[in-house]
Amino acid sequence: PVLRDRLVNRALNVLGLVACALGAVLAATITVLLTPLYWGAQLVPLAVVLALVANIVFPLLVRELGLSAMAAALPFGLWLITVLALGSSRPEGDILLPGGKGGQQLVTYGMLAAGALAGGVTVARMTMANVPRPAADDDQERDDGTQPRLTRPRTR
Repeated sequence: PVLRDRLVNRALNVLGLVACALGAVLAATITVLLTPLYWGAQLVPLAVVLALVANIVFPLLVRELGLSAMAAALPFGLWLITVLALGSSRPEGDILLPGGKGGQQLVTYGMLAAGALAGGVTVARMTMANVPRPAADDDQERDDGTQPRLTRPRTR
């Protein structure tokens, strides 16, 4: 029973990771398609918000499954690869991320910057959370003259 529970838990974690990775690819595709979104004659920068939210939420969801911080980098990496692949021009000259003039260019580069920065900072913060730190508030000696011992934060 214990081994079976572990296998089921592991399978659910892997399934959750795959779902988050596929969700990140879908979010990247939708983000690229929404980059030239207009409401009448007004450009709507919804792609910037979607890129920001997706690259914070998907790594956090993977981490909430109890997987490592490096596993949480998978959705961000797939998002970035998908956006770059869809943003490149085709042999026919078709493009999905137009540079345009003025606002369109700002939305395109804003989406790329917001998504890359949000995902990079989220994954970096999760990775840095695993660095050992002193158990005491400061590096000062304890009352008995010893230095504080380095401890690792608890992981799930």
